[in-house]
Amino acid sequence: MPLARLKRLLFLLVCLAATSHGLAADESPADPSLNLLPWPKSIRQSPGEMVLHEKSQIMFADSSLEPLAGVISEEIFLLSGIRLQIAAGTAATGDIGLVIDPQLKGEAYQLDITDRAVARGGRYDAVAIASVTLEQALQLRDNGLRLPLISVSDHPDYRMRAVQMCIKHQIHAISKIKQGVDLCRQLKLNTLALHASNYQMLWMLCPPFRENPLPKGNSDGGETYSLEEMRGLVEYARQRGVVIMPEWGPADFAMPGEMMHWFYKARQFGDYKSFDPAKETLLDNPKFWEAIDDMTRQLAEVFTTTEYLHVGALDGETGHWDTAPDHAFMKAHNLRGSGDVWAWLLKRLYEINKKHGKETMAFEGVSRSAAAQVNLPKEVAFFAYQTWYYSSDQMLADGYRVLNAAWRPLYTVGGYPAREIYAWSPNIVRHNITEDINITLPKSDRLLGPLLSTWEGTEIGHLELLSDRGAAMAERCWNEAAGRTWDDFNRRLAPVMAALSAIQFPMGVQVDGAIKDVSFLPLDHRWAAGTVCYADKLSITMKPRRPDVNCLLYTSGRCRRLL
Repeated sequence: MPLARLKRLLFLLVCLAATSHGLAADESPADPSLNLLPWPKSIRQSPGEMVLHEKSQIMFADSSLEPLAGVISEEIFLLSGIRLQIAAGTAATGDIGLVIDPQLKGEAYQLDITDRAVARGGRYDAVAIASVTLEQALQLRDNGLRLPLISVSDHPDYRMRAVQMCIKHQIHAISKIKQGVDLCRQLKLNTLALHASNYQMLWMLCPPFRENPLPKGNSDGGETYSLEEMRGLVEYARQRGVVIMPEWGPADFAMPGEMMHWFYKARQFGDYKSFDPAKETLLDNPKFWEAIDDMTRQLAEVFTTTEYLHVGALDGETGHWDTAPDHAFMKAHNLRGSGDVWAWLLKRLYEINKKHGKETMAFEGVSRSAAAQVNLPKEVAFFAYQTWYYSSDQMLADGYRVLNAAWRPLYTVGGYPAREIYAWSPNIVRHNITEDINITLPKSDRLLGPLLSTWEGTEIGHLELLSDRGAAMAERCWNEAAGRTWDDFNRRLAPVMAALSAIQFPMGVQVDGAIKDVSFLPLDHRWAAGTVCYADKLSITMKPRRPDVNCLLYTSGRCRRLL
């Protein structure tokens, strides 16, 4: 074969290979310096850039996307100081377009930046995820906004990617929880789980309780919230493509222990005047189940976006079940002991949740034997964090769903750093105390994903615990095959955290001088007496990112406006 003909043949083969992989002749793999996190499944880049000009708009092709357009406009303003107007219609040259595309399923999205930037998804939350990739690609240069010419096709490896904020023990303002929503959005984590107390939930759901509440228990130190506040939080999260999953403990009311006696005193939930615990169990009382059913209905109406209601439980520690009414109840329902009672109760709560259109999640405390004894429905999902009661691999084998909340490395108070999470995989379950719990779960649709948890912490420092750890978990559960190094991840993390800070804290506080390493600050439980973290001078500069935000300086009991 002549050499010229051979060269032409090789050229055609190369072009054919490029085309078969969706790579046009003028495209190449993306610039590795792009600060995208998590790293996408597929990304290609062309030479050049798109410039957003003073007449650029955020266009929504479907009216349901109007709230998202407003969110993007606000976030871009906080990131750059440039406000883009929003409008209904199709994106033209220089615009950003938001499109519902039925061809894309689940959370899969497509982002194409050419002479315009178009974010597509099959549903609202998928378009919201695409918009995060767009924001991460934004570059502020020459007093303007620029975007690289990229094409991104992406979807997550796991369908539930969750962060838990514990609001039960310490005061947390709604504004702080909204910052948790912002964190989830910017890291493409789709679920914010709220570990709440029964006191908080009853205050919200039962007006008679608010009128005549019982004293708080030792663990009920958190803020109480109204229905309006929670509805506002759910809507705030929905507009950002994030789900709020609530937790309460109806099982705790009925199992022996402090909560049962506390619940007996709360007569607002029904007419218990004739109820005598020496003669019957609470589980025999129809008024109890009417109250649980009504409060579950309200939860379903408030937390409209969540698939699951978390019903809590006491991790299998069900207490004694040995009175005469207890024995009669167990005999009537063919239950062998308190463990079976808890499984029976979980099954009943599952039926109530299902009636109101919700699936059920619970802590892992039900034993394998008890689940089999009561024929617990396989749709129940377990929040697996200890694996002491029912091993998570056995749960999957038996057909149950599992959310991997393993204490190591996903329990933030354990102090496990982001680097350890980045070296972990979402199907690995480890325990921080019991070394022989080191399980590799098989790939399964029933393995919902991972959850990064906080417990009992204060409002101050809460998000600092979750930020870099959440980012590491996000990348591992979004794209396990990304193959990016820790150093590469760490490089991308810095601008993503800076953007998150700009969105969460529009007042813009900058600290210089005395404290350079924030790891010395008392944010992640590393503070110790005698720690030296000062130098000659501390400078705090406050500059609002929004014109409607005023910065105030508090000194000697007075508050002075700076800007």
